[in-house]
Amino acid sequence: MSSPGRAACLALLAATAALPWRAALADDFDRLDGEVLGKLLRDPKTKSPASLGFRELEALPTALRGVSSPLIVLKTDQGNYARLLVAPGFHKRKDPPGALVPVLVIERFDTFDGGQAGTRVAKGKDVTLFPGFRVDLDTGRIVPEGLGGDLRFAAKGENDGLLAAIEPARLATLDARPPLPAEKASGPSAGKVVRASDYAGKYRLVADNQWSGELSLQVDPAGAVSGWFVSDGTGGEYPVSGRVEAEGPPKLSFSVQFPRARQDFAGRLWSEGKGVIAGLFTMGSHESSFVAVRDGVRNAADLDLDVAPGLPIQGVSPRADAGGKPWIRVALGSQPDRYRVRKDADEKTAAELIDVLKEAAAADPGARVVLAAPASAPYSRVLAAVDAIRGAGIGTIRVVPAAGEP
Repeated sequence: MSSPGRAACLALLAATAALPWRAALADDFDRLDGEVLGKLLRDPKTKSPASLGFRELEALPTALRGVSSPLIVLKTDQGNYARLLVAPGFHKRKDPPGALVPVLVIERFDTFDGGQAGTRVAKGKDVTLFPGFRVDLDTGRIVPEGLGGDLRFAAKGENDGLLAAIEPARLATLDARPPLPAEKASGPSAGKVVRASDYAGKYRLVADNQWSGELSLQVDPAGAVSGWFVSDGTGGEYPVSGRVEAEGPPKLSFSVQFPRARQDFAGRLWSEGKGVIAGLFTMGSHESSFVAVRDGVRNAADLDLDVAPGLPIQGVSPRADAGGKPWIRVALGSQPDRYRVRKDADEKTAAELIDVLKEAAAADPGARVVLAAPASAPYSRVLAAVDAIRGAGIGTIRVVPAAGEP
């Protein structure tokens, strides 16, 4: 290995030691369970090299989302299944000063019972193998030569190392991301109070009716957001990063990083049902709206949003159609953040609209809203109006063209 390669390995070891352990790992590693490992190791297409040098380890493709460290899997000498994240590196010798010795860091490993794939028999992290060391993955211990073990590490000169399986243990590598069990979604919290953690989940995202795909979001206790966006257009997976602001009602901001561009999003989660994130996105100088609908929400009924395109049926008033419950007409005003209520000619701000509708809802809890919007209105304006109406505590909304009088 070249000097630049050794320097990169040393930098990698330093960075790994400085990161919080859980924050450095993606959940794909946890989902690579004993059942999946067993299937991979029984598959004749899975590659099983006898040994791997530093160059071979560095050349392994990224098989797990969010994990850049080389991944190897192994069937132990006792028939159990193990998963390992490893990092080649170098350790400074004290004598002579400045000399380096190759080492291999096992960043994390887990071993599962070969007979009961859901049972974990050993686990560990941050284990450093020096030349001549062996690791027994059935017990999670470093063992000397002559006392068994599943993997051994040896130096190949001063610039390279070699990781090899000890028969009958079998080493294997992956060329691509393996099929993993579906993620278990806990779902948002109950009630209408939106918490930062409620943003976590899987969504179908559409931006400006041009970009769409699957959005996966995770939110840590500090509000940091991570995840992935899988584009419908390219099929590629792109990293997502951002945060949920803690001050006031939680607001989400995140970015999707493409190879040569970045899209920035800012939005809020609907409090009713917590099934939709709506807001604005920008890419360069272009700005438009986006909506992300949580997995499991299939239609407007699930959102409790009555979307009725076209004019009302002739001869049937909204009041009669609603079964006697009153309807309140709200129309988009001449300027953004301006609205007209009923026949009032004075346009109101979003805050004023919420106050008027709150009074109406307090007087009649069954109140509903007909939202009139011209065909030329940006989708973001319609969503902003819906958010304001819901902020007043009114959950049922009918959207009609502005020309259609309720």
